[in-house]
Amino acid sequence: MKRIYTHSDVLHCELIDSVAEEFINMCSIKTGDFDNVAKCKYEVPDYWTIGEVYERLIEDVQTNENVDSIIETLFKVYNSWISDSISRFSTDFYYQNRDYIKECFLTNKQIA
Repeated sequence: MKRIYTHSDVLHCELIDSVAEEFINMCSIKTGDFDNVAKCKYEVPDYWTIGEVYERLIEDVQTNENVDSIIETLFKVYNSWISDSISRFSTDFYYQNRDYIKECFLTNKQIA
């Protein structure tokens, strides 16, 4: 992750499938059934749009510009309960404004 983040200024010009394939091979990630989009009964936003929600949340909760700290925050967000809530596109949570999503993450619960 540090390599991808550090070289993002160059890698963003590459095709995302190419970068993903390189990362998968480099990390020896095993083949599996990870296609949660095919199982959906509703339209799913594209990965750029989904990525924006995560990017804003990571920016909003990140307190240190150190690369290691940013990557640690990235893992914290993706491994938290909020990732499941963001990925449940049939609810309105994904579509909430960034301040609301940030507060939910910081309080560790969905705010009514």
